[in-house]
Amino acid sequence: MELVLTTKDDLRELLKECLQEISPPAPEKEQKYLTRHEAAEKLGITLPTLHHYTKRGLITAHRVGTRILYKDVDLENALREVIPTKPRR
Repeated sequence: MELVLTTKDDLRELLKECLQEISPPAPEKEQKYLTRHEAAEKLGITLPTLHHYTKRGLITAHRVGTRILYKDVDLENALREVIPTKPRR
């Protein structure tokens, strides 16, 4: 029987290599498209407001055939970019 001394860093590297060989790489997140109704519901706005936001370039829409769809990721990014305004009195 042979005794081999290793450091913690060596063990971590060996474990990382073994795990990469065993597990396949994580698949890319599939892009989810939402209809106008789903997008408006998610944002808590009406369809006319969604239309105005799209026309003003605040939200990116994608035309697929005759349908207008919104990427879920685009909606989340638009929500992050919203700048709150002071309420008017």
